[in-house]
Amino acid sequence: MRTPRHPFSTSRRLTAVAAAMLLVITGCGGDADTDENPPAAAEAETAASDGGGAPTVAEEDAAAGAKATKEAEAEPTEDPEPKITPAPTVEQLHEAALMLPPGCADLIWGDGAWGGLDYTTTPAQFTDGVLTPGAPTSKVTLGDEVHILSTPTEELAAIHIDCYNGGSGTPHAIGVYDADLQLVGYADPMDIENYPGPWHDSRMHITSISTEGDTLTYEEEEIAVFGDGPDGASKSSGSATMTWQFDGEKMVHQDAVLHAGGKDIRPPAIEDVQHVVDLLAAGDPSAGDFFIDGEAPDLAEGRTDQRFIEDESFRLGRADLFPVGAHVGSCEIIGGGEFLDAYPSGKIMAGPYYLRSGGMITYTQFVAGGPTPMYDTFPGDTVCLIQHADNPYEFNSEGVHLVLARTEDGSVVIRDVGIGVSLSEM
Repeated sequence: MRTPRHPFSTSRRLTAVAAAMLLVITGCGGDADTDENPPAAAEAETAASDGGGAPTVAEEDAAAGAKATKEAEAEPTEDPEPKITPAPTVEQLHEAALMLPPGCADLIWGDGAWGGLDYTTTPAQFTDGVLTPGAPTSKVTLGDEVHILSTPTEELAAIHIDCYNGGSGTPHAIGVYDADLQLVGYADPMDIENYPGPWHDSRMHITSISTEGDTLTYEEEEIAVFGDGPDGASKSSGSATMTWQFDGEKMVHQDAVLHAGGKDIRPPAIEDVQHVVDLLAAGDPSAGDFFIDGEAPDLAEGRTDQRFIEDESFRLGRADLFPVGAHVGSCEIIGGGEFLDAYPSGKIMAGPYYLRSGGMITYTQFVAGGPTPMYDTFPGDTVCLIQHADNPYEFNSEGVHLVLARTEDGSVVIRDVGIGVSLSEM
């Protein structure tokens, strides 16, 4: 009996193998003569065309450059350094036509008179650092060095100026000039109405000039204080450290420290003294906090009743000394001098004290050696003149004054009140 044949006979197996080989060769049924690329290569080519393949070296370089450019554009760029305009040199100033600080300009001969030319608006021509305007006793001399003030955009030259107009002293000033040789600021002790130093300085000596950034500092010497001689020929013992700052348009005063009697003293501000005067005018008991002994003067309300002037109950009236509206006319450091008058009768009394501002205290008692000194006075003390429109009885409206003790911080401490009448300090 013949064994039945397996369903897959040899011939059929050969036929199946041949078909499988054909599938492999033709790529699963594709036409062998039309598909030249194998499947893996085709897939790689497709992926590369879609951007998923590895980039070329050129593509990598281009991408890196684009990224760097984008990051650079995103980063904030630093502003370029501003160009600083340099200050004029001392040689340039010495040969320039310059305007002068106002106090100095008023002292100088011009157009046939002292102060005849306004050198604050009309430049004066210097030669080798000297201006000789035509009078033998009138000459302006510039210093031999400049001191640089720095701002964000420019440098300025501060230079010492001697303003000689005859006499035993040569007043000093400081001029500040820009690159165009324009006067942009100054410190001028001779400009009395605007200069911040409340003291007598007959020589107005400026020394030890220094600068840091936009700040100017110098020493003002020969300041007359209490105890010094009475005239310009006498040696004055006080000095002051003055500080100014350039604010972009002008020099602005920042600080003044007086050195007198071994102390560093800041002069009181007029507005602070005015505050105390307002308290006195109002009869406010807190005014006593500003007096050296803690007590304000005992004043009668209203005006003084002169019927009781010889009576022990006599009291000065508040309205005579500190009426409503009384104001501080000026304050200044008490200067030197004797200020004593000898009368034919032999009686010695304190004579008038003339203020730097032009006012006068009729009779003062704050002079060392006075016959009956009413209170102590020290170098660096301040006197403030109180003024008001009313002038009752014999009291001089320019004579009422406060004497303030020297303080390191400029605080108001009143030693006493004077009414401008002989021996009548309070």
